[in-house]
Amino acid sequence: DLIEQMKTRGYNFHESFNQFNERYFTRDADSGERFVSVHVMTHENPQAASHVYFRDYLRSHPEERDLYGAAKLKAWSGGQTDRVAYSVNKKEVLTGLLERARVWYTKTRE
Repeated sequence: DLIEQMKTRGYNFHESFNQFNERYFTRDADSGERFVSVHVMTHENPQAASHVYFRDYLRSHPEERDLYGAAKLKAWSGGQTDRVAYSVNKKEVLTGLLERARVWYTKTRE
């Protein structure tokens, strides 16, 4: 079972984050800071393609990766722990990045 396998590796399963049959896991550093987030989904998931091309876009564009990283840090600033507020706080930057990633992905597939 995926959930048990991830738990034995030190990941926390977030049952409340179960959109589109997605499984969401996190692992925190000893300091309590988020170390890694893992989204697991099937190819049939309507969100799968956008996650993959966004990942690939950030890997290919370090300046955009840094912009996204800064937006994420800013969204969590002030001790923010509410996931919905976190998402809202980074939405403007994320929306632009997703659009640029989509355009980039489309051009690379031509």
